[in-house]
Amino acid sequence: RPDVELSDETLSNLSVKLAVNHFYFDFANDYFRQHPSIASPSTFRITDEDYQAFTQFVLNKGVDYDLQSRKLMDRFKSMLQQEGLYDEVKDEFEALNAKLNSDLAAHLRLFREDITRFIESSIVLRYYYQKGEHEYMLRDDSFLEKAIELLQNKEKYLPILSVDNQQDK
Repeated sequence: RPDVELSDETLSNLSVKLAVNHFYFDFANDYFRQHPSIASPSTFRITDEDYQAFTQFVLNKGVDYDLQSRKLMDRFKSMLQQEGLYDEVKDEFEALNAKLNSDLAAHLRLFREDITRFIESSIVLRYYYQKGEHEYMLRDDSFLEKAIELLQNKEKYLPILSVDNQQDK
């Protein structure tokens, strides 16, 4: 068991799908051609207009984006129908189905924070290469922040190093 437990940050399927299909890469290339320079990696942020441009870029280019939960709902509906239970839960099922049936633009808004980090990282990489990308990524690294916080707090840090703590494990 680790001395300090941190929660994992999970990425949305859409964020990953956009990465796998090179949307961030392609958008960053376009951005690089249109902007001669950007702020330093430690301060660079895209604007709302930039994010809107990315949204349009994705919508225009098109992405095969189908939620796993939607596929599961389709299978679940078939199972309910086979078991003769669908009519009994139809209203609730359709309400849940409607919530899951959001469009791509809505999901781009919903997962904006994850997607923005990918976009910014890709853009910074074009201007400052890997060193700049690493500097950018460290800027908002929650694991690094927690480690620094721990190192600056002797009351929490020293007990971790003690012999008594090692024997408990």
